[in-house]
Amino acid sequence: LGTAIAAIARVPQARLVLVGDGPERAQLDRTVAESGARDRISFRGALSRDEALRTVAGADAALLSSDWENLPHSAVEALSVGVPVVSTAVGGVPEVVRDGENGLLVPPGRADELAAAIGRIVAEPGLRGRLAAAREGPSPDPRREQRVQGVSVRRDEDRAYRAGRARVQN
Repeated sequence: LGTAIAAIARVPQARLVLVGDGPERAQLDRTVAESGARDRISFRGALSRDEALRTVAGADAALLSSDWENLPHSAVEALSVGVPVVSTAVGGVPEVVRDGENGLLVPPGRADELAAAIGRIVAEPGLRGRLAAAREGPSPDPRREQRVQGVSVRRDEDRAYRAGRARVQN
């Protein structure tokens, strides 16, 4: 999360809400305090899945700054509730987040490029809406049909979309 915090610190119009808790919390608190963006970064702590989905659904974008991922459920869930994803292009992320189509991808460990992508979401009129709308239909990208751990990525997204929409709308 250090890369995400550093990126948010570079985009004065952006806020970051972190969901979850764990043993790294004290270090993250220090990193946030040192970032100069303490007033724009908040911790929500551990939330139920429904609360987490509602939190994500209210965001302009979901942020994933990992150096390594398999198939990130957080990205699938964000897309399922109509929220574009700004992420590092690692592991299985490009299988679900298509750069410029339903999100923005940057190289890992590059806070400057992550900040630029966040800045685009904040500043470019219509970009967030265009990226969010891309989840509405099948993609012509053949990678979406690749098999990941024996499950079609597209089917997994569709299932997550239906489950997420039902929970968020209730």
